[in-house]
Amino acid sequence: MTPLRDSAAPTPLHHHEARPPGPNSLLCASVTQRLLLAAAGLVPLWAIVWWALR
Repeated sequence: MTPLRDSAAPTPLHHHEARPPGPNSLLCASVTQRLLLAAAGLVPLWAIVWWALR
């Protein structure tokens, strides 16, 4: 049982090495949200242009 625990010990340590999810994921979500909002704003514009050019 002890070797099993020893081999399992580095896992949380390795996980802790990763960047903290706090501000980084918030920034990522913000960027994704902005991209989605920009795409949503461009869709009607492209629809109007496409309709006008038909």
